[in-house]
Amino acid sequence: MQLIRFDLAMKEEILKGNALLEAYPKHRHYLNNAKYYLLNTEEWGIYELKLFSRVAVSLEPSITWHCLKLALRKSERYASIPGNKLIIYETLTTVFSIFCLFKEKRYATKTLAVWKAQIYQEENVEQAMFLPFYEGWIAWLKQENEQAAALMDRTLGYLETLNLSKTATEYSELKRLILADNFPGIIFHDPLLEKLS
Repeated sequence: MQLIRFDLAMKEEILKGNALLEAYPKHRHYLNNAKYYLLNTEEWGIYELKLFSRVAVSLEPSITWHCLKLALRKSERYASIPGNKLIIYETLTTVFSIFCLFKEKRYATKTLAVWKAQIYQEENVEQAMFLPFYEGWIAWLKQENEQAAALMDRTLGYLETLNLSKTATEYSELKRLILADNFPGIIFHDPLLEKLS
């Protein structure tokens, strides 16, 4: 219910034409109980990781970074179960996009470093294919626009080479929005909650 109330409040702000970056702090109180639950739960599983992804946008950047480290540590045992590793990557993607939305270069860079370490440790080829795109997003935050476009194009090239046209189209549009400083929100992977967002 808290997520629905928060989403409705944010949609009202959008309909009024108000800036999202100003609206998020105004409505973050709707998610206080969810934040309290996460900070006081010992073991994190799929539910907690998805809940963290949903409420992270309402947290202060330093708290989001602290919670991300907690999430990775608390979910280690859970992640060792085959098939569950994807949720950790989805969480990293969401948190990274939140830091980029708020132009938090330092935290975005730290999140990408943790993400890369995880990818390299597991030799996850699928995730590695997207690294240049996200490195490009960091370059854009640093106002290195040519470097940003070149890095993002590297991932788009991989996708086109593999004939992954749907994903290539989605990332091409994401690139356009980012480079135009018109990225409207966060990257969030949850079929159930995406319908509410």
